[in-house]
Amino acid sequence: MNEYDKDEFDRLAEERKVRGAHRVPESSKPWWLALIAVVIIVPVLAYYATTFFTSDTPQASSPAATSASASATTEKSDNNTKKEKNNTNADNSATQENNNNSNNDSNEEKKDNSSSSSTDYASIRVAVYNGTKKSGLAQEKADRLKEIGFVNQEVGNYAGGSSPRSTTVYYKDSSLKEAADKIASTLGISQVTESSSAATEGIVVVLRSE
Repeated sequence: MNEYDKDEFDRLAEERKVRGAHRVPESSKPWWLALIAVVIIVPVLAYYATTFFTSDTPQASSPAATSASASATTEKSDNNTKKEKNNTNADNSATQENNNNSNNDSNEEKKDNSSSSSTDYASIRVAVYNGTKKSGLAQEKADRLKEIGFVNQEVGNYAGGSSPRSTTVYYKDSSLKEAADKIASTLGISQVTESSSAATEGIVVVLRSE
């Protein structure tokens, strides 16, 4: 076979590295690039997928936490119930004490009224004498005594001299002491004396200028 010197067309053919007519040239990329891509991309995708699904899934409460919360709620409810009971008992005790005090006051009042009503003031003879220069003073005091039941009265001027020197309530005997004290408290008199000579019939009130 004859040999010719290589020209420029022969060089172009060698540079294209063509093996036969119309064949696709082989890839020059190494196969390990694809392996590296798989090793890196797959874990990254798996991490993001796990994070996404974990954040969307609600976390279930543990049985221990649920039990502790229920116990705390029950204990708080029991404490509130006990506190309400204590407050109710305290209110009931206060109400009962107030009722007892009211009953005691009512009983004392009834006792006082009973004691007053047991004495027949209307039957007691009371003389009121004016030993001052103020006109009408004896009648004024007698009217006040009439309002509390001493209706059997004698009113006039005092003619017994200079004794007593201060306003005095005289009563005949011990059976009239309670009535004499009642008259003295009503008229604001501090001097109350038993004297059968000064009060021959019952009770005598001698008014003096204080």
